[in-house]
Amino acid sequence: MVFVDGTNLLVELINRYSLEERAETPSDEVINLASKLISQALSGSLGTIGACRVVRKYWFGSRQGSDEDIQTLRILLKRYGYDSSIYPKRKGRNEKGVDLAVAREMLMQAFHRNYEVAVLVGGDADYVGLVEDVKRLGRTCVGVFPNGNSMSDKLLISLDRYFEIAGPAEVLTYQLAKARAQSAD
Repeated sequence: MVFVDGTNLLVELINRYSLEERAETPSDEVINLASKLISQALSGSLGTIGACRVVRKYWFGSRQGSDEDIQTLRILLKRYGYDSSIYPKRKGRNEKGVDLAVAREMLMQAFHRNYEVAVLVGGDADYVGLVEDVKRLGRTCVGVFPNGNSMSDKLLISLDRYFEIAGPAEVLTYQLAKARAQSAD
């Protein structure tokens, strides 16, 4: 199973590639970019772990805007194969609930033995305890995230395996799609 801290990932991608985006109000193009980069990392990494398949993909994040904006994001994520939990983000306030939702789902699914390998797409040190708990339940924990300042060394050490998300070609595709969308407006 794949567990994506979507906000954490979007912030890192936006910073790393200097994208003109805000994680609180992601465009369809940046969600597409993130999905492609995750898929690319999974296709390259899961084969090295052994025979396993993706059972389910979860995306956790927050979104500024109306209930309709949140619903639109959830529909988009469903098109990319993700079950999503999107929380309202209030302007000027910190995100609430995402890390806890990731931990709750990952632990619950591990406890019920619904997966052998947990793929955590996030780089936050807050996940170290979660990874250790999941491993105590006999599951393998793999990290997939852009390597950089926001990838916690403590989390990196706690994971069984780590694979870097990288994709300049996908970033160029994103930039072209974003330019087309802006010219259509």
